[in-house]
Amino acid sequence: MENYKILFEVAQVEQLKQMRANEHKGRWDDIEGDIVSKGILHNFEGIKEAEFSEEVIRRLANIANFAAMGILSLKKEEE
Repeated sequence: MENYKILFEVAQVEQLKQMRANEHKGRWDDIEGDIVSKGILHNFEGIKEAEFSEEVIRRLANIANFAAMGILSLKKEEE
């Protein structure tokens, strides 16, 4: 369980950095599904082109953020 805790702590730091960097783009709490999938695909393509570096870390954090936004949006639809 300790490994999961470390994993999430590291990922969370990177995700928060990217959320702050992208705050200027506007609302994310009611994002539409096509924007989520486009964001994930865009960042995935960027990973394929990048060498392992800060760029890959940034893009992985973006993918995780888009996934979290999609989950939040779907959960709100369930309510």
